[in-house]
Amino acid sequence: MRDYFKSSRSGTYGFLAAIPLVLIYEFVMFSSNSQIQVSSGAWIKTFLGNINIIGNLALFLALITMGVIIYTNERKEEYDLKLSYFGGMIAESIILAPIFAVTVGWITYELLNPQELVGLSAATQELGTSRFVLFGLSCGAGVYEEFLFRVLLFGSLLLVMTRFVGSKWISFIIAAIVSSLIFSWIHYLGPMGDTFQWTSFIFRAIAGLAFTILYKLRGFGIAAWTHAIYDIMVLVRTS
Repeated sequence: MRDYFKSSRSGTYGFLAAIPLVLIYEFVMFSSNSQIQVSSGAWIKTFLGNINIIGNLALFLALITMGVIIYTNERKEEYDLKLSYFGGMIAESIILAPIFAVTVGWITYELLNPQELVGLSAATQELGTSRFVLFGLSCGAGVYEEFLFRVLLFGSLLLVMTRFVGSKWISFIIAAIVSSLIFSWIHYLGPMGDTFQWTSFIFRAIAGLAFTILYKLRGFGIAAWTHAIYDIMVLVRTS
């Protein structure tokens, strides 16, 4: 059991566990020819497109590069790749998702007494987007948002704050709060963004903070799958 918890939070397992979510999202977007995309995923593709690599090829090359970097950093750890561990990660995420929903919802309720649970973009749902596409968006949100806001943004802020502040705890708190506020704010930008409301903003900020803690404790793979499963739960709830 100890080996499972150590291995499953590693970059190697996190990277490999996230690949199915990426493939599901890309397959749904391609097969449905949907113009709606997860904003964080679109930003990554646009950024890579600016260096003369286009769309899915950019994503593929980025994934390969990330895999090489992770392997290089962790090759001394000699993680044994066990299929049962991946099953355990998904099972753990299935258990964590409703706990996450109840906990974050309860905290927000105690603070603001919100009228409804916030999940997928309300603007997206109002367009009458098919459940198939929304399912794909849920998977995409799990992997892309966790990668962009937890791995890149939170990780970068934590690195900078630790260097200048010194205290690991203070650095973690500042990096977690700032990245969570940005994570929440992003949901209101662009044509597919929600109409700004303090209730939903604070809910998402709290959710971002919870995902940051989960990412720090259990790694990228479980954070991504928990995020995706939570969004799918909201999709089922609103069907």
